[in-house]
Amino acid sequence: MTDENGGGQHVRWRMPRWGWALLTLSLALNLLVAGSMIGIALSGKHHGWRDGRGPGEGRGGLGRVLRQLPEEQRVAVRNLFEQQREAVRPLRRQVREETRALRKLVAEENFDRAEFERRLSRILDMRIDIQKRVGALARDVLPLLPPEVRGRVLSRLLGRGGPKRRRRGG
Repeated sequence: MTDENGGGQHVRWRMPRWGWALLTLSLALNLLVAGSMIGIALSGKHHGWRDGRGPGEGRGGLGRVLRQLPEEQRVAVRNLFEQQREAVRPLRRQVREETRALRKLVAEENFDRAEFERRLSRILDMRIDIQKRVGALARDVLPLLPPEVRGRVLSRLLGRGGPKRRRRGG
């Protein structure tokens, strides 16, 4: 029994090497895109873009509040926030550095209790200083805002008084 090719041999089509490389690359890119989309869906974080709102416009976002203010009030509030940010930035950096040093201290073989208490006290003092500055900012900003948003802004300010915690891995 012979087939159409003649001598009973089967003809196999071989994919060239570049075809295998292209197929592998395509599969890797598809998995990367699918994994990213699944990760975003499962994390619940959409980088501020929820329900058609832009960044800063989510649940009581300050961006939306500022856009509702008259121009002169908006400039005054932004200037106050910028001044506070510049004043607090070095303190936050010091808190991060002290926290790193405290973690190293705790990881050492010989635990130095006095050094631990000293560093912890410095961290807490800096955090209290940050909170005082945020309170002063609230004292200056809240009178410039409409009464219906003052409570939300105060909650946001007091909730963000300490150093930012960064999520790792996503």
